[in-house]
Amino acid sequence: MEVNQSHSAIKCGAKFIEEYDGPSAHTQPYDVLKRIFAHGSRQDGSNDEAVVFTWQDLADDADALDEGKRLKRNIKKAIVRLDEHQDKLNEIATEYNLKYRPVIVQLETGGGSGNLSRYKVQPVIADTKSVVKASEVPEGYIRYSLENIKKHNRLARLINGFDATGLKFHALTGTVLVAIILGTIISIAGLFSLTAQTSVFGLLSTLLNTSLALGALFVAFSPLYLCITNRIIVAPTILVPSNLHTLQLEYSPTDKKRADGSTVREFRIVSYVSKCSICGDRVEVENGLGAMRGRLVGRCNASPREHVFTFDHITRLGAPIFSEYQEICATSLRN
Repeated sequence: MEVNQSHSAIKCGAKFIEEYDGPSAHTQPYDVLKRIFAHGSRQDGSNDEAVVFTWQDLADDADALDEGKRLKRNIKKAIVRLDEHQDKLNEIATEYNLKYRPVIVQLETGGGSGNLSRYKVQPVIADTKSVVKASEVPEGYIRYSLENIKKHNRLARLINGFDATGLKFHALTGTVLVAIILGTIISIAGLFSLTAQTSVFGLLSTLLNTSLALGALFVAFSPLYLCITNRIIVAPTILVPSNLHTLQLEYSPTDKKRADGSTVREFRIVSYVSKCSICGDRVEVENGLGAMRGRLVGRCNASPREHVFTFDHITRLGAPIFSEYQEICATSLRN
């Protein structure tokens, strides 16, 4: 192994735990991650071997009471949680000029008290090409990063990772066309029905029924159409787990190519988040209102009406929308 790979990965993980302030930051899996990287930091910095540990290396007095049963469960959860933050780890690696980010893997499963499960902090080359350094972010702007979702519901699992290739591509385009045709048929049928009515009640009833049918069609199919055309939208509520406020549905390019050379895209359910440059609270992406209607914006959890930012999923940067906060950010940075 190249010298300092392990040191680089451990430092990246330790910085992540130090800076992470998401909604689960104070839960037990993240406490276990903190212990893992603290244990790794205590190892010889010149050692180029990956850090290997068992639950006993992380245990405190409370863990000894149940022979580490709860700690073992939380180690497994911690492995999953860390994998959910690959984007943030790449961002931290870029920020601190580190070449590697950590991945925790289980080496072997213990078969009794004398054969403990062993885990390794595996260094993986960080993807630093697409990350904007904090020093390069314009003053007052925020930098968005991706947080993976811990657990999708059944419908979300069907959609997440659905790539538009082969029969699936034809089914996708066919669904959009069918929705457009149905909307046209309902509209024409509604107009004909209106002309045939002879009473006010009949007119109102027909208008209401036609509007309900078109509304139901719009609710059912518009997210698909809007996501394909706009590339990213706020995910429909039915796709969002009950413990989360908002997610995004993204029509993202993949490494696959069609026969004509065009890029294959796939649907991804993602969560773009940031840290408010005004107050430091968490920023989440939602639909814009007023002058920002039709666009996505970042809203601060502490002040969602005032601390509002633009959102671009390509550059992953956002600027304060209200001019007074642009001035506040500029002043605070100068001071």
